[in-house]
Amino acid sequence: MLFRLAAIHLSPESPVYDPRTGKGYLDRLIADHPESSLTEPARLLRDLQGRIDALEQQDQEQRERLADLAERLEALKRIDLERSREPPPR
Repeated sequence: MLFRLAAIHLSPESPVYDPRTGKGYLDRLIADHPESSLTEPARLLRDLQGRIDALEQQDQEQRERLADLAERLEALKRIDLERSREPPPR
């Protein structure tokens, strides 16, 4: 039952998608039922979800960095355009 609850909460297509809750169910299964045939798949699923979480965090950081670089580029373009409009020094 815990494994099924975890799978439901870890599925992005699920209306009750909540990775934190899903990982909690996996942790309970692993801790409370170490001899279960689903303990090893639960560990694997928990580890995979951890990797997904890390990749999503990395993706978000890269998107923020990209947005920052795009802003800086636009600022440099404006400066360059302003300088090209100034009369040359004599």
